[in-house]
Amino acid sequence: MESIDKRTCALSIVGMAFVWAPLHTSGHYPLSLVFTSQTAPVAEISAYHIVYTIAFVLVAAILMLARRRVQEALDRSRTLPFACAAVGLLGSGLLAASPLFAGSSSIAVGVGMVLTALSTASLLIAWGSRMASFDTRSTALCVTGSYLAFSALWLACALANIETTALLVIAPLISGGCLGLLAPAAPRAWVFDPSALKELPYGFVAPCLIFVYFGIICVKALTAMQIGISVGALSNLHLVVTAAAGLVICMAVLALFRAKGYAQSTLVLVFALLVLCYMASLLAVMLGLDSDYQSFLGKRALVGSEHVIEALLACTAHEKRLSPVLGFGLFATLVVAVPQFIASDLMYQTGLLGALSHLDLVVPLVAVASFAIAAVAIGLLVRVSTRAAQAPAMPAGNWQEELCRTALGSLDLSPREFDVAVLAYRGYSAKKIASTLYVSESTVKTHTSHVYRKVGIHSKQELIAFIDAFRTEG
Repeated sequence: MESIDKRTCALSIVGMAFVWAPLHTSGHYPLSLVFTSQTAPVAEISAYHIVYTIAFVLVAAILMLARRRVQEALDRSRTLPFACAAVGLLGSGLLAASPLFAGSSSIAVGVGMVLTALSTASLLIAWGSRMASFDTRSTALCVTGSYLAFSALWLACALANIETTALLVIAPLISGGCLGLLAPAAPRAWVFDPSALKELPYGFVAPCLIFVYFGIICVKALTAMQIGISVGALSNLHLVVTAAAGLVICMAVLALFRAKGYAQSTLVLVFALLVLCYMASLLAVMLGLDSDYQSFLGKRALVGSEHVIEALLACTAHEKRLSPVLGFGLFATLVVAVPQFIASDLMYQTGLLGALSHLDLVVPLVAVASFAIAAVAIGLLVRVSTRAAQAPAMPAGNWQEELCRTALGSLDLSPREFDVAVLAYRGYSAKKIASTLYVSESTVKTHTSHVYRKVGIHSKQELIAFIDAFRTEG
């Protein structure tokens, strides 16, 4: 994987910042671009947003199903990002100009939402794919740096009371343009193996997902209790505090990554601190029920924490051994689209949001559920930390890896199959390989059989002899 230069880093931070912008500046994006949305009935807004969510998920699903061709197109061409930018600009422009279409405004909104969904999902996955060609540390710094840049821009606009509509209209153009200006990545062969799903660090990912879902739904419920279920009820002060909270939290995360590097231990530490921040924010909400100011600050900090956890999950989607298109397709669906759909549209359409706005038991139920979730998350973190401490360290020398790369580089091994081959060449047993890579022994055996088949051998000794032959030639 490549170590990026300053130009690539700058373009990545700016480009990703304008991916976060439409996702987090409005809970009902892209309808916030429609000037009449503030006065439209909630039922109409929800119905439109359901169409957008369905289109978004369908685009992500299609890209995931065609991931090999999509990956090849992203690696070989610069035109695809510019095409996504043009589609997004057209879609957001239609939404912003929809009142001008008079009797056809509903058609303009519908077409605009579908085009915007196509662009937003595609750009998110395309950026994830591009960052998969970076080394792990560069990816972590770019993702967190991009969220930091977005938060700073959002805060500046909110403080200056600048309407973000124009910013959201041009966001796909800036994001796609930055991506298109990057040099194409070196072609990669990503082979999906269902066993790769077993390798995901569920002890880390699961608590993150729980906090994302719970955070969005919890804040929506508490907000409904305070201001009802009307759309567009957040004031400029809400936006200022939310952006400031995200900025401060993200600065702390970025500082930790820069100081300690992007290792699993750092991820665990960062998430532990986010859990503490999250729970402190919720405690402020609970204790501040008689104080609108304290409750308000607590809820805004909750949103800021949840947003940064999403950025952290984007780093994890890159790190794992799934193909980038598949990894970020799942991220786009499970982290970006579905939580907002549940919290806003599903809760409204089922009448749950309206019921919560009149239910006094919401706060104690939220409190009990939150602390139970925190306890489970901390338990999972302890388990992950313990496994990391007990796992044998990888050998310091790199000559075996380089030799394996020379011998096996042309055999279309997946990244995880290559890791297993390197450790097998070093003499590791299947049990030790499983412990080192945080996978099961059955998964190791599956990867090993794939390596043997691709090399055309039948045992570890034959693998060692095959690789040693290249050492002798060197």
